[in-house]
Amino acid sequence: MGRQTGLQVGARGLPKNYFGACSDWSWCPLSKRKEAQQLKEITFLMLSTVKKTATNMTARIAAGLGIAAAALLAPAAISSGAGAGAGIGAPEAAAATVGQWDQVAACESGGNWQTNTGNGYYGGLQFAAQTWTGHGGGAYAPTADQATKAQQIEIAEKVLASQGAGAWPNCGGPLG
Repeated sequence: MGRQTGLQVGARGLPKNYFGACSDWSWCPLSKRKEAQQLKEITFLMLSTVKKTATNMTARIAAGLGIAAAALLAPAAISSGAGAGAGIGAPEAAAATVGQWDQVAACESGGNWQTNTGNGYYGGLQFAAQTWTGHGGGAYAPTADQATKAQQIEIAEKVLASQGAGAWPNCGGPLG
């Protein structure tokens, strides 16, 4: 075999690969094998570093968005079928039907969506005042018992997305 223009040729006349290592391992000297292995390791480390940097940047961007953005993104994740846990570390839960919420309300409050028994929990789904306002319910009413059934369910979906069915430990069975 003769030399070909633009190619490096090995000791036996076979072309060398791009990195200068042998193209045929059966005759390649040990020093060239080590060189090729080192190049492979360096390439792997470089790619790993790029991947870690991209992952860290993604995490920093997500952290920079803050809780407000996560709260805004959670309903979109649920409606897309991705589940609330997709990417934000929340328990994964799908949106519940009105019938499922009616079952929870029947268990929690006897189905009375305007109940206020003075126990610190309000409405058909027995929201604590802090949970109600923390998930945006204050935009509708000071406490859940003063809001409509639909408004209570809307806020309950947010609670379900952030806390899972465990937010209703005794009655959340229909949601899980």
